[in-house]
Amino acid sequence: MKWDIILYETAVLFLIFTCVYCGIVLYKLTEIIKEKNFIWILPVISSVVLLLALLSHIYANFILMPQLNNSIEILTSKEGLMDEKLFESTKLVINKIKIILMQLKAFSFTSFFVAAFLITISSGIYINKISK
Repeated sequence: MKWDIILYETAVLFLIFTCVYCGIVLYKLTEIIKEKNFIWILPVISSVVLLLALLSHIYANFILMPQLNNSIEILTSKEGLMDEKLFESTKLVINKIKIILMQLKAFSFTSFFVAAFLITISSGIYINKISK
């Protein structure tokens, strides 16, 4: 197992905890200023979005990547090179896995963007409320 995968997933897990904590702090701060506002939900939603990104990363690294490695081994093996049907079917499997990996990558980047946007919006709303 690669250490960069574990490091990335641990960092995202810490970020999820930070988003939840930010939601708790915003909840308590809105109570202090006696403002009935649900801006604390936005960081919690951010944590859920980041959790989905983390799960997609785990799926990609622990399920799809081993399948891709196995398919590449089959494709480059003697049997894979000699059998035209096996070669073509393995190429199709590799292409499908590559497409899924690209979709998961796009989903992950979009999730990080959405999470950052929601936290920025909630912080901006809170700052706007206390500036009055």
